[in-house]
Amino acid sequence: MEILKNDSTIAKIAVPQTKEEIKQAPRNDTPPEIVSEQENLPPSVYAEIKHHPLMVDLLDYKDQLNHFEVKAQSEEIDNFLREEMTRNGLQDTKETYDDLLTDYLKKARIDQKMDIYTKIERLLEFIRIQRKLIEAVKEKEDLLKADIADLNSAQLKRLIEYGKTNA
Repeated sequence: MEILKNDSTIAKIAVPQTKEEIKQAPRNDTPPEIVSEQENLPPSVYAEIKHHPLMVDLLDYKDQLNHFEVKAQSEEIDNFLREEMTRNGLQDTKETYDDLLTDYLKKARIDQKMDIYTKIERLLEFIRIQRKLIEAVKEKEDLLKADIADLNSAQLKRLIEYGKTNA
């Protein structure tokens, strides 16, 4: 490589001259400051930038992402985890997301020795159940807050099942 010299500039730049030097020249497609920023991306924007959910990197299964329905299942789990962070007022950080993911893996009794396909399937089943429970609790809270005169017969029946009568 030849060092360019120019009296009017301070920087010296090495420019590869031959095809072999070009092939051997160090490459860095992403500047260091961008790489470090991407390492600390919040979960809310991680998938948009990395093109896969954060849990893929946390559980290290990027190679399996395009097998079967793993990508769609991972996105559904990721959406639930981010919704939980928002619903519970948790910080939008990688650490919080990781803690929440770990907590759900423990609650679902998912062993670390399981293959990734089984982990994803079991976690997704558990999260779907959690989502239904959350919706049921919200529905109950809404019914308990509602004025009885504004409820239809199906809502009144559910309200009676919950044990509230104000009549």
